[in-house]
Amino acid sequence: MQDIYKKHPPKIASADKPHLDFLRFGKPEQVTKIKAVIEAAKKNGIGTASEISHLLYKLLIKTAIGDKWTPRLAWFAVSAIRSHGQDPDR
Repeated sequence: MQDIYKKHPPKIASADKPHLDFLRFGKPEQVTKIKAVIEAAKKNGIGTASEISHLLYKLLIKTAIGDKWTPRLAWFAVSAIRSHGQDPDR
C-alpha cells in the first residue's frame, strides 16, 4: 500500500476506535478474515486504502460495530496488521 501518510500519519480518533476493536465490540475471529483479505489484496496488486475498503465492502465484511469500511478505517486496519506482523529485528 502506498503510504501517503509516511511523514505525517493520521492519529486515530476516539470515534474510529470502536470500529477497530474486535475484542470488545466484534468477533475476534473476524480479524483473521480481514488479515487474509488484506494479504491477498497485496499479492494481487490491490493496495490503496480506498481499494481495500471497497473490497471489504464487496465481501460483506463489516467493522467491529457493523458499519461499512471507509478508506480511513481501512488504512488504520492495514497499518495495524502490517505493524503487528513485522519482525522487530528488521
